[in-house]
Amino acid sequence: MQAPGISIISDYGYGSSYLASLRAVLHRSFSPVWLEDVAHQLRLGDVKHAAYLYNTTVKHYPENTIHLIAVDCSPIKYTHICVIQQHNQWLIAYKNELLSHLKLHADARYAEWPVNRFSFHPTFSELSLFPEIIGFILANSIEFSPMPEIASSVNSERLMGNMLRGKVVHVDAAENIISDITLDEFTHAHETNGLGKFMILYRRKEKINRILHHYDDLQTGESLAFFNSSGYLEISQNMGNASSLLGLKTGDTVIIEFYDK
Repeated sequence: MQAPGISIISDYGYGSSYLASLRAVLHRSFSPVWLEDVAHQLRLGDVKHAAYLYNTTVKHYPENTIHLIAVDCSPIKYTHICVIQQHNQWLIAYKNELLSHLKLHADARYAEWPVNRFSFHPTFSELSLFPEIIGFILANSIEFSPMPEIASSVNSERLMGNMLRGKVVHVDAAENIISDITLDEFTHAHETNGLGKFMILYRRKEKINRILHHYDDLQTGESLAFFNSSGYLEISQNMGNASSLLGLKTGDTVIIEFYDK
């Protein structure tokens, strides 16, 4: 494999010495290397937001890009670090709840290592672990094993009767609100509840009762919901900033309530 392209998602924050140090070590270890900063302003430990960013961007990268997710990286809480390979893309992350939020396919391959086999600083383990695992990938020395099951609240039933519950996982630069409710989930819940009417409920008791594909039928400032190109439910405002105006932020609840025709 040639010198790698590496993307980084973290909760370090821009301007952090952690981010600068990791980038420096990657440059020193694998030069020439192409580094892509996807996002670093995530809430601490927000693996759901990290998974959303990975799920929606990974398909656009060149083959054999290595993706690092430095979120909730604790060698005290978690005993293993892992690699997932699918569609000629590589992901390195701690074996934590992140895995249960990833969109994985039948061809995904998995490998893991106990963190105690490596040497690292306990407050910044990924500075040592990530480059070492990248070395395994470049040396083609990984032995894959079956994908494990990861216990998580995301595996619990989100459809309770006539209500489908989700969370805001991302607010983009235009303050559009993206939830973790997927088109597949919505379609299943809608069919289960008889393909009747529905309401999308969120903070301040605001409601949307239809899903659109474009802004053409809306007045300025009117709210709409649609499934974006990655298949996630998005709430926006025509010519407005939905997050500020609707009071929604990452982690807030979004509910779709289904009712009779």
